[in-house]
Formats: sequence, C-alpha cells, structure tokens
Amino acid sequence: MAKAEQPQSIKPQANDLVNEQVRKLFEAYLEQNSHRKTPERFAILAEIYAYAGHFYIDALLAHMTAQGHSVSRATLYNTVDLLIDCNLVRKHQFGDKVAQYEKC
Repeated sequence: MAKAEQPQSIKPQANDLVNEQVRKLFEAYLEQNSHRKTPERFAILAEIYAYAGHFYIDALLAHMTAQGHSVSRATLYNTVDLLIDCNLVRKHQFGDKVAQYEKC
C-alpha cells in the first residue's frame, strides 16, 4: 500500500518544480523583451499549466472568470501570444476551425 501512495506524494512536488521552472522561463522572457510582469499574466500561465490537454481561449476565459480572476479576452489573447513566442504554449489550427492550444 505504501508503494501506491508514493507516486501521489511525488507528483505534486514534481508539478510544483515544473511550474516554478515554467514561471522562471516566462519571467526571463518578459524581462528580455521589456514586457511587464503582471499578476494576470502569471495567473493565465498557472491556469494553462494546471490544465491537462488542449484548450480553447473561450473555455479558458470562462474557467478563469468562474475562478474569480479578472482577466479580459484581450489580455488572455496577448498573454497566450507571448507564451507561444517563448515556446511555453503551442497553437494548433486546422483549416478555418477555432484554434486549440496546449502547453509545451
């Protein structure tokens, strides 16, 4: 039974480490490119990296609004564009369908 509990206790620490590394990469990117480091940008980053799989911008906006975050659609799109530029998010668009995104 101890073996079954071990991966569960290791997983949050591993996720915390990944999230901290991702945050540092994003901070460095923002500094190098003279962008502001705002709480909204880091909240968006955290929500994306907490989500498993692909996501749509509108679904992410609805989720963040439901969680009590005050983020505009423009801020969300602009931040996702920054995350794409620094290779933390990947965009998928097939034909004329709505774009899907995923963390890298």
